[in-house]
Amino acid sequence: MSDHQRLCCYCYQYKLWLWDGKRLKDGSKVYVDDKQTRWAGKRCPDCERKRVRAAMKCTPFERALIFAELQKQGFAIVTHKFPLKVHKDGKTFSVGFRYATTQGNRILLEDDGLQNSADLYMLIFASTRLVSKENVERLQPTPLSPPVELNPPILALQTGAELTT
Repeated sequence: MSDHQRLCCYCYQYKLWLWDGKRLKDGSKVYVDDKQTRWAGKRCPDCERKRVRAAMKCTPFERALIFAELQKQGFAIVTHKFPLKVHKDGKTFSVGFRYATTQGNRILLEDDGLQNSADLYMLIFASTRLVSKENVERLQPTPLSPPVELNPPILALQTGAELTT
């Protein structure tokens, strides 16, 4: 390891860490990598970019669903901010998430342009339902509320099949 490298506390790799001669308003130095992108404290520019993309992509509702599912499967959540880290059976895992949908018997993943670098992935399935205003008003706006029976069943516009959700 040279004097111009620093350990990223997220990917645990040594990466180039150079002071570019600039300072922020608070007096702290600005450090960059070989591509002139800024380090964010102890995060390398690549990890910071992934963290920001994931944080902006995931809504608070989806975050609550992700945390609930991880806890239901016995994982202890180590970090509540992206990138997520969880612990189970003496091992720590990084957790990513991808949007998915089903088509026939296939699972289709969103093409988000990111590499699959996490140890585990939460797949967030996207589906749509057409419901009346009255049924929406009866639903509770909490992320983990129990299912509410809709009466009468709503008809799907594309297929004409009845929905019971």
